[in-house]
Amino acid sequence: MSDWMQRARYMQDAPRGGGSKGKISFAFRHEISLNRNPRNLLFVKAEYPTYTKSDWTVPFMEWRRHGFRDMRNGREFFRSFMCTKGNTNGQCPACDLQFGRTPDARFSVRNVKYWPVIDLDWYYEITNKYGDPPYFAQPENRAQETEWAGEYKKVYGKLGYIELGAAHNQQLLDIFDHVTSMCVGCLEEGHKKPGRITVTAYQCSACSHEFDNINTTTLAQADWLKAGHTKATCPKCGTTDLPKQVIGCRQCRAPRRAEIYDVVLPLVKTGSGKDTAVNMEFGATPTFVDDWNLPSGEQLFTGLKADGSRCWASEIEAIYKQPDIRAIFADELDPEYARAIING
Repeated sequence: MSDWMQRARYMQDAPRGGGSKGKISFAFRHEISLNRNPRNLLFVKAEYPTYTKSDWTVPFMEWRRHGFRDMRNGREFFRSFMCTKGNTNGQCPACDLQFGRTPDARFSVRNVKYWPVIDLDWYYEITNKYGDPPYFAQPENRAQETEWAGEYKKVYGKLGYIELGAAHNQQLLDIFDHVTSMCVGCLEEGHKKPGRITVTAYQCSACSHEFDNINTTTLAQADWLKAGHTKATCPKCGTTDLPKQVIGCRQCRAPRRAEIYDVVLPLVKTGSGKDTAVNMEFGATPTFVDDWNLPSGEQLFTGLKADGSRCWASEIEAIYKQPDIRAIFADELDPEYARAIING
């Protein structure tokens, strides 16, 4: 398990503390929504600060969102929007009402993760005559596709984000566990299939003092795995941190974990209403980027740069970057945006 995966698991279990009419949020244009049809996603390597203040960085942005449910004109009204305060000392009209002396039951709040991804599919680049920034969308039906084909440029790949609450993020981390259990050291040695990575010991991240070993542990399997994302204090040097993992593989001599950036994941969201789940497409497996070809026949992954970063096919290289999630949601982070929704 890589460092950030340990951190993500740790934060998943950690306890949480408790637009204006002239502004319109177009953040939804950057969202890549998961549904029953598989999205072939390439996760973008990124570094965001953690929501709970620390020196760590993680490859997703986390923030709070409010839900607002009200009755208007005899009908139920619901909106979801960013908390304008989040983990800062700022102001939030929704927080003032939700957590006031008399809590307003119309509000709810949850922490959401925004994962940067590239959807490996065809999109149209939508432009207008007013000079607004272009955005990328897929037609809803054949008639719309015919209309767009005569007006807009068709491109392959869209940079955006997937938005996940706690339960769906847990399911994504489980999928990532599957990916990072694959040994790419096996492939580098010429084996046809990757072996399975196993954790053989936990050590202090500072002095390498061994906390526990798979051959002598008294922990049950579930507790052994949980130890990988649980902080421990070293009896030798006193450091309190997540443990360093020693890994092994039965198939190769130099085991190395696959990273989530090494694969394309075919993700779906199944179920309905509140009973939904994020999974890989039924019967599908992660595809290593080395084995993924674009519709043009060009390989998705073309090698490594001098600094060790990946080279991508030209269409993907042009959009492979860390998106500024806060800028995407800038309008929703304006307190006036929330006030307009609340006051109707």
